[in-house]
Amino acid sequence: MYFQQGFKRNGNGVMLLHFTRGDGISIASFSLIPFLKTFKGSVAVASFPSTNVKTQSTNITFEDIHETIHFLLEKNYTSATHLAISTWDSKLNGIVAESVNKQPNLFGAFMLVDPLGEKPGYYTGMAQYAESIHNIKLPSDEKLQYPAILVSNTKDPATMMYVAELQHKIGCSEKQLNPILMTSNNKFEDRTYLKGLVSDMLSFMSFALNV
Repeated sequence: MYFQQGFKRNGNGVMLLHFTRGDGISIASFSLIPFLKTFKGSVAVASFPSTNVKTQSTNITFEDIHETIHFLLEKNYTSATHLAISTWDSKLNGIVAESVNKQPNLFGAFMLVDPLGEKPGYYTGMAQYAESIHNIKLPSDEKLQYPAILVSNTKDPATMMYVAELQHKIGCSEKQLNPILMTSNNKFEDRTYLKGLVSDMLSFMSFALNV
């Protein structure tokens, strides 16, 4: 966890919670310092180990994601409306997306950098992350809506279907006031692109979290 000197744990601070499997911290660092300087909040990196070295698969579930968030909220590091979560890991993207489906009121913003599914291949991605797509549904409670969502897509078919389902089932609802946005790219490894992506994320968080 990272925060600037003088940070107060009173539940009012803005927080970016980044999920990775341990090898994505360097990517998260692109947004670490800009976020701290811009919002004077805190950054938490939840690093989950891979359980299978050969396949790089993971047994992480959406319950693990929720428990991490509940811990931060209970300890007053932030509040649900001031919390943004992000994932840049293809092995975790579907799981984190499913955690949004299960409890959309736990955070104010969700940022996903694709692929949602495994590359290459449409059917591989769809099969592995079908739940995060097919379980999208409008909350039954009239007071609840999905958080603001930003997806950066490299034209991965599973990710594009995920955004399409969000717009179809959630975005068309009159009670969904939070935006659902997608940016398109094909140069994920390019540092110039990464800097632009971080700039987009910071602007998105400023609007979504109203800070």
